[in-house]
Amino acid sequence: MTDDQLIARLQIRVKSAPRARMFEADRPVTRAPATAAKIRAAEKALGFALPPLLRRLYAEVADGGFGPSYGIHPLHPERGQPKDSSLVGIYEIMREAPADDWSQELLPFCDWGCYIWSC
Repeated sequence: MTDDQLIARLQIRVKSAPRARMFEADRPVTRAPATAAKIRAAEKALGFALPPLLRRLYAEVADGGFGPSYGIHPLHPERGQPKDSSLVGIYEIMREAPADDWSQELLPFCDWGCYIWSC
């Protein structure tokens, strides 16, 4: 499957079911794609460019809220949401942790639950 095919399929999927409900009160939210300005702001905060496919997913599919398990986090926290509810916030938390082996460009973007991440 090409990147274009994947994006086309995800664009269809997020309209009907962005991700599975993980528990009874869980309400997956369908989000609009991220604007170019929002992506640039996230890249500035991170200190590096998003990987090309991830950048396209945010720009062409949705600003988080889709994918497996708890899904891909939005780029920035929504008003009133905790820092750990966004890609930039999670990255900042991981970089602040006292782990010597955390690579500066290792980006946790998909939350599987129980502190298990796809990077």
